[in-house]
Amino acid sequence: MKILIVSDTHGKHGNFIKALRAEEPVDMLIHCGDTEGEEDFIRQRTSCLSVPIVKGNNDFFSHLPSDHDRKRRRTLDHKSRFTFISETGWS
Repeated sequence: MKILIVSDTHGKHGNFIKALRAEEPVDMLIHCGDTEGEEDFIRQRTSCLSVPIVKGNNDFFSHLPSDHDRKRRRTLDHKSRFTFISETGWS
């Protein structure tokens, strides 16, 4: 399984697209926060079925769930041994 982990795109997609193109195909993309409302753009750029995105400290206007909305720890895939731990949220 190939997982690409990115963060802090801040609505500027150039480096994100370069990284994605360099690493494709990937089985999962994880964004660790600070999309600044560009979650749909990020999800649409990959063919991954699972694109978890956490709410970062600069995601003020994002519709991502906060700590109060979701558990802090959640399993990514029921068949996998991986667990994603977030301090701010999960989507």
